[in-house]
Amino acid sequence: MKTKHNKTFGPSDTDFDMNACVGAGPNTWGTIASGFQLSANKLVDFARTSESDIDIVIYPIAFLFRHAIELLLKTATQTTGTSRVIEKGHNLLDRWDAIAPQAEERFKDNPAYIDFKGLREIIKDFENVDKGSFEFRYPFTTSGDRTLDGITNVNINVLAQRANHAIEQLTLIINAYP
Repeated sequence: MKTKHNKTFGPSDTDFDMNACVGAGPNTWGTIASGFQLSANKLVDFARTSESDIDIVIYPIAFLFRHAIELLLKTATQTTGTSRVIEKGHNLLDRWDAIAPQAEERFKDNPAYIDFKGLREIIKDFENVDKGSFEFRYPFTTSGDRTLDGITNVNINVLAQRANHAIEQLTLIINAYP
């Protein structure tokens, strides 16, 4: 089924510079992941200069970083040959554990190039706090429990540094495959 433009999702003749290319444009897994990462980093920069909003923008920041990592893990699943299809679900650690052996084999002659232990730790941190990709999107679970139970503070600088590191490492892994 082909989707057609509508009033909300369509081009403008009067504001042409703001017409973004989608669909037939550069919409690869990596491009979309880069968009989520870029957006998260822009919000981090905004939060650094607007401290009163930090407790609000942490939610989209964490979600955007998590989703960028998830998209890159799904890309790596294909590029490493682990799977030809993108499987449903949001489990980051299972995806990482599936591709890690192939990635480690690929970098066996240069093991210092990728910090496999550190990368797994960051992915595990995301998975432990936001297992199903719901914690930073909703205030309650589908069973009515509060999300982020036990998490009271998140330092956005640390989050950004670690998420960006994971994204860089995953990008290196993906780019190592033809």
